[in-house]
Amino acid sequence: MSTTTTQTQIITADNVVRLFPEVDSSLASSHRTSARDGDLEGYDEEQIRLMEEVCIVLDNDDMPIGSASKKVCHLMKNINEGLLHRAFSVFLFDSKNRLLLQQRASEKITFPGMWTNTCCSHPLGVPGETGAELEAAVQGVRRAAQRKLEQELGIKAKQVPLDKFNFLTRIHYKAPSDGKWGEHEIDYILFIKADVDLDANANEVQDVRYVSEEELKAMFRDDSLKYTPWFKLICETMLFEWWEHLDSGLEKYMGERQIRRIISHGADTGALTAKTNNILHFLFKKTGITLPEFRKAFTAVPRSIQHRSARMEKPSPTVTVKAVPTSMSTHVSQYNTTDDQVRVLRTDEYKGAAQCLAEAFAHDGVVKYCIDTPDRDHWTASQRWDLHVTMLEYITYAHCMAGLATAVGPDYGCVALWMPPGKDVDDWCTYLRSGMWRLNYQLSAEGRTRFFNEFLPILHSTKHEVMGDRDNDSWYLVYIGTKPNARGKGYATKSIRYITDKADAEARACYLESSNPINLVIYERLGFGTKKKIHLLRGRMPQELDIMVREPVSAAGKIGAKLKETRMDV
Repeated sequence: MSTTTTQTQIITADNVVRLFPEVDSSLASSHRTSARDGDLEGYDEEQIRLMEEVCIVLDNDDMPIGSASKKVCHLMKNINEGLLHRAFSVFLFDSKNRLLLQQRASEKITFPGMWTNTCCSHPLGVPGETGAELEAAVQGVRRAAQRKLEQELGIKAKQVPLDKFNFLTRIHYKAPSDGKWGEHEIDYILFIKADVDLDANANEVQDVRYVSEEELKAMFRDDSLKYTPWFKLICETMLFEWWEHLDSGLEKYMGERQIRRIISHGADTGALTAKTNNILHFLFKKTGITLPEFRKAFTAVPRSIQHRSARMEKPSPTVTVKAVPTSMSTHVSQYNTTDDQVRVLRTDEYKGAAQCLAEAFAHDGVVKYCIDTPDRDHWTASQRWDLHVTMLEYITYAHCMAGLATAVGPDYGCVALWMPPGKDVDDWCTYLRSGMWRLNYQLSAEGRTRFFNEFLPILHSTKHEVMGDRDNDSWYLVYIGTKPNARGKGYATKSIRYITDKADAEARACYLESSNPINLVIYERLGFGTKKKIHLLRGRMPQELDIMVREPVSAAGKIGAKLKETRMDV
């Protein structure tokens, strides 16, 4: 896939005809740009004819601003300039709650031979299928869905009444098919439950299949099968959550007015293109920051966070996690010492430090709580590992930048991330520069819910509850982890004492959450006491964290504690 580093211009009703002379701004006009030219030479005649259908051209907010042929709307040269059109995706379930899939015919011009949801197509720029207001637009795509279900699959309209189509949300995405063709759509998601008779059109559909949730996940594990990008995006975000509530609770997902902006799987996420701007649109509205301000912050992000073109080595799910790759060790060797003294890390050491934490927490249920979600069951072990490392890179960079990160031992044997008194990583500049904002689309829908709506809120509220007025006047141990090959050397104890000594001198408390009950005895020996337990409840098994606080110790108290430790060692 080719990428660009120039910002795609915004298409509006004022400039659409100037930028795309093929677009008919009257929308419902009978004028059509001929699809019969060199771009379509060699394709199936029926599919060429369908390329003359009139699609609805949109601005970024799903407002119709014109119409153009299907061919014009699907040429990548136009898509790369920002041309956007309206589409729909039907998910039809039978009475057994099985989803009907279709494999697109090899004659299709875009995404031939790929598996996808029941029916994917476009409302046309004709009366009855257009609409500016959401309610009218939804009714238009329902009519279009009914029309295409019969044209592609032979499903009669009486088996899929208009009022049985449930509109859930809209998804704005962009994806190439090949170098010439692609998609750039605001896609209306329609659910319908019906038992239907099929008579597939061989020019449109190569195969059909009803699948359960588990059968679909198994299909995703079959590398020989290919899927349309919009179908993969929907599966990786919300499909399995919607499916779970098909018979009870689907109403809470219906009629969403906000457009979901999603980048296609494998798309470039580094350049400041329209794709990035779409994903950040909601962030700008929430924070009030401007695009120039974002650009200033974004330019300081390490290139390896901006675009992860090369991944780290990935562990087998059944073996011990591998150590830092040689290339990474070389990159950070100018700062990485081999002694056993605690040192403060620089921001350009975030990769080595994050790798240590990734290995240390490779099997930790809390750290992987937002990755191991039901809507990512179809992911491979290496995909999960990639996201595990990526999250910890973002978090580590944020703490190197705005907090305090330390390491002990060779090759970052033990790494600790601290938040000093009065500091936090919640400001927008840190959020953007660290890459944390990317989790809004890299996590699945369930992962986002767990991370942003459960995990972070309960951590923040619990810390405030336990620490009270000292919440912003204490040291917070956010992460501490030791590589498997560096354990038993006292690195964790040194790392913690490095800060607890400072805290004692400042008469400040220290706070931590422990996800591993085995470590409690270590923390207790260092003066921490358990204050309460909290639980994360959205997973298959509840995840428990122990909330611990260490009160400052005077010089006399330290002498007594040291004597007690000596007696314990004897």
